Amino acid sequence: MITVDLGWHSVFGGWLLAVDRQAELARDLEPVVAEAREQRHAGALADWEARRGVAQRDHERRMAEWHERDSLRRRELQHRVVAWEQEHAARRALLVARVARARSLPSLGLAAAGILFVVLVTSQLAYGLVAALVGGAVICGPAVASLLAIHVSRLHAPVADHAEDALPTVEDIGSRPQPEPEQPVSFAVVASWWAGVAHRGLGRNDPNRNYGTEGEELVLAALARRLADDHVAIPGPLVKSRLDADLVLVGSTGLWVFEVKHVTGLIECHDGSWQQTKTYYEPGGRQVAEVKPFRLAPDHQWLLERDAITQTLRSRVRRWDDLGIKIRGGVLFSLPGATFDIDGTHKSDWGTLDYWAPKVCEAPNLAQMTPRAVLEIIDAILARNHQIQRQKDHRREPGSAIDLAPQLSAGVVAAVEDYRCGR
Repeated sequence: MITVDLGWHSVFGGWLLAVDRQAELARDLEPVVAEAREQRHAGALADWEARRGVAQRDHERRMAEWHERDSLRRRELQHRVVAWEQEHAARRALLVARVARARSLPSLGLAAAGILFVVLVTSQLAYGLVAALVGGAVICGPAVASLLAIHVSRLHAPVADHAEDALPTVEDIGSRPQPEPEQPVSFAVVASWWAGVAHRGLGRNDPNRNYGTEGEELVLAALARRLADDHVAIPGPLVKSRLDADLVLVGSTGLWVFEVKHVTGLIECHDGSWQQTKTYYEPGGRQVAEVKPFRLAPDHQWLLERDAITQTLRSRVRRWDDLGIKIRGGVLFSLPGATFDIDGTHKSDWGTLDYWAPKVCEAPNLAQMTPRAVLEIIDAILARNHQIQRQKDHRREPGSAIDLAPQLSAGVVAAVEDYRCGR
C-alpha cells in the first residue's frame, strides 16, 4: 500500500510522465550501461590477472630463498654429524682402554694377596686381609668400568640449531571477479516517483499531532502490512469546509472511506444516540464512571464525508456515475480494549481494525478500478483538499507531481554517467 501526501497535485499527470520517462531511459541508456558493465568487468579481470601474476612470481622467489636456506642448514648439520662421529669414536677407544685396565684390577689383587700370605702366613690377620683385597678388586673393577661407560654415553648426537621454516604460501588475491548484476543502475523512475509523493507522517513533536493521529497511523500501518501497492491511501483530506475524512483508500477493490475513532471504554449506540463511558479510579480508590456523548455521531459523520466525496467526484471525474463505483467503509475503532453495545439503529457499518482489515483485503477486485481511474479519483480528492486549504491559507501552495518526474529522470542519467565513468 502506498500513502500519498496531501501536499501534491496532478498525481495522474505525474504518474504518466514517470512511466514515459522510465521507458525512455530504459530504451536509451540500457545499452550504455551494458557496455560500461562489460568494460568494468574486463578491467577488473585484467587487474586480477596482473595481481595473480605478481603473487605467483613473489611466491616463486620466496620458495627459492626457502630452498637455499634449507640446503645450507642441511650442509651445516651434516658437517656437525661427521665431527660428532669422529669425537664419538675417539672417546670409545679411550673407554675400551680404561675398561681393560679396570678389569685387570682383580688379578693384581690376587697377586698381592699371595705375597702377603707368604709373609704373614703365621699371622692371624692374614685371612682377613686377603679376603678384603680380593673383594675390593672384584667389586671395584666393574664399578670403575660402569662409571666410564656413563661418562661416554653423555655425548649426544647433534641436531639442527633452528626449527625449519614453514613453506611459503601464495598470497590470497581473492576469487576470480564475476560480472556485476544485470542492472547495476536502476531505471525505476515510477517507484522513485511514488516514494517522492509518499506521506511522511507527523513527527512526535509536530504541533498538528493529536490523540486521533495515533489511531490513524495505527490503521495505516495495519493496512500497509496486508495490502499490495495497487492500493493508495490518502490520510486526512479535507472533503468539505471544517470536515475531513480520516482515511480514504483507493485501489483495485474500490473506494473506501473511514472515520477513525481512537477511543476506549464502553461505546454505546441506542436509538441512534452515541456515547462513551470511561471507568477509572480517583485518588483514594473511588471508582468513577464518566459518560461522554459524542459531539457528532460517528455514523452521521461518516455519511457526511461519503456524500461530500461523492459530490467532489461527480464534479471532477469524467463520467463518474457511469463507473458505478460505490463508496464503502464506515466507522473504525482503532484502539484495542474498547467494548461495544451498539443496537441496530446505527446508520453506517462499524467495526474494529480486526473487522475492517480482512474485509478490505478480501474484497474482490473491480474491473472499473483501472490505474487511470484510481489516479483520477486521487487527483480529485487532493484538488478539493487544496481548494479548501487555499480558503484558509493563501500562501500554502501544493507541489506538482509532474515536476517530480523530470527531477528523478535527471538523477537516473547522472547515476548512469557516474557508473560509466567508474565514480
